[in-house]
Amino acid sequence: MLKWLVPSEFRIDMNLTEITENLYFLYLLFPKTLIEFILYYGTGIIAVFVIFTAILFERSYRLKGIFYAIIYVAVSFLVFIGPALFDAFVLEGYFYPIELFLLEIDAAFLVLAGAIWVGNKLIKHKIRV
Repeated sequence: MLKWLVPSEFRIDMNLTEITENLYFLYLLFPKTLIEFILYYGTGIIAVFVIFTAILFERSYRLKGIFYAIIYVAVSFLVFIGPALFDAFVLEGYFYPIELFLLEIDAAFLVLAGAIWVGNKLIKHKIRV
């Protein structure tokens, strides 16, 4: 119906693939490969777990919890990007890219496991609403 009403000079006909390739934010939502999907959504899930744990710190310790949460998020971020920083500044490009990628995956699992463990501890023993 749109094609009938709007002349071709005023519209561009694109399929779904062309739309997602041209708009970066849609490309993040709908990645082309399975690896990209796992990386984007995995990083997002880890970020949600870390933020949720930071909120639990605030709910558990009130005003001190805000500082604990900030420190927790900073430490989690440093652990997450630690292998890349270590390779860039200390070892100066020692690892192959695939090795660095696997180290980052390990660091991501470490951050995720830490967020789950700390969140579980806070929920069971410390939270006050």
